Amino acid sequence: MRVAVLAGALVAVLIVPASAVFAAADDSSQPTAVDEPWFSMSEESGARVVLWFAYSSTCPHCQEAAPWVAGLDDLGWVETRWLQMNGEDQAPAQLAVNLAASIGGEIAGVPTFMYCGRLDVGFDTIETTGAALLHNLEICRDAVLGSGAGVPGGAVAPIADVNPGSDPAIPSSGTGGIDSVADVLAVLVLSVLVVSLIAAPLLAWSDRIRRGPLSVVFLLGVIGSAIAGYLFHVETTGAAAVCPVGDCDLVQQSSYARLFGVIPVGLIGLIGFGVVLTALVVVLLARPVIADWCRVALGVGAVAGVAFSTYLTCVELFVIHAVCAWCLGSAVVAIGVLWTTSGPAAAAWHRLRYPEPGVSVPA
Repeated sequence: MRVAVLAGALVAVLIVPASAVFAAADDSSQPTAVDEPWFSMSEESGARVVLWFAYSSTCPHCQEAAPWVAGLDDLGWVETRWLQMNGEDQAPAQLAVNLAASIGGEIAGVPTFMYCGRLDVGFDTIETTGAALLHNLEICRDAVLGSGAGVPGGAVAPIADVNPGSDPAIPSSGTGGIDSVADVLAVLVLSVLVVSLIAAPLLAWSDRIRRGPLSVVFLLGVIGSAIAGYLFHVETTGAAAVCPVGDCDLVQQSSYARLFGVIPVGLIGLIGFGVVLTALVVVLLARPVIADWCRVALGVGAVAGVAFSTYLTCVELFVIHAVCAWCLGSAVVAIGVLWTTSGPAAAAWHRLRYPEPGVSVPA
């Protein structure tokens, strides 16, 4: 009995490794499964290139792209996966962010297309953006999947970058080039922001800017608060923005609409302009010394506000490649606050630094 058991065990030890070797040899002649997230493999459809489509339900360019994206599945070698960025379920949006980060990118706007280790943002028309995207997908298919066939033993690494050749380049947004009205306005506002950021403090410090009317500062604070409140509403609800020029939705649905990816920029504006209105009340009601400190705080805060608006306008022009009319309006208000508070702030600092005889300044 013991001899029979030992003999059976010996046979098993010999047969199992041998069968594994033959199986491995057999598998080497067959296509191997393609790893996620850029490719998929199934017995029914074979190998497919996976296209991730990050979109927003309120984005007009996403709505233009959606029918074309849906039609890609009919090609047989493309599998589309849709990720809604503004839905109640945040899991698709987080997946999109993680996918972008895995290839060294980020979701700067919608629509965003991710495939073969590449990320493209924006959609213009089927004839331009659609043709370029399809051309890139075909290059990926031919290079990696062998014209739709499976990948033989060991998949080729996904291409990191593809050149569409003679096809139209993929635009980063559908808003057009530098000749568009929105871009021209943004360049003008950016120029005034930079000049104001330098000139206003220098002129105020040299006593060349006189006292700005508090009523004007109050009006600017109310207007700024209204704009910031509207932007906060759009950023937090995903509602479509009313946009006279530019592409407000693309800007508000980008990752730059939240500071550190968490704090809505509209909320920062609400807080900033709220501080302006609160400081005005203190200036009117408080003792002279405290009022002067508030004037100084207003001036410093105005400089910070214009600096932040300069940063956001640069991001719109050179990173997102889309312009938000409301953001430009907020920047113009910030410029107004800077010019009307710089003079009083400089004068108040002079009084605090060099008080008149008999006037005591708290330490």
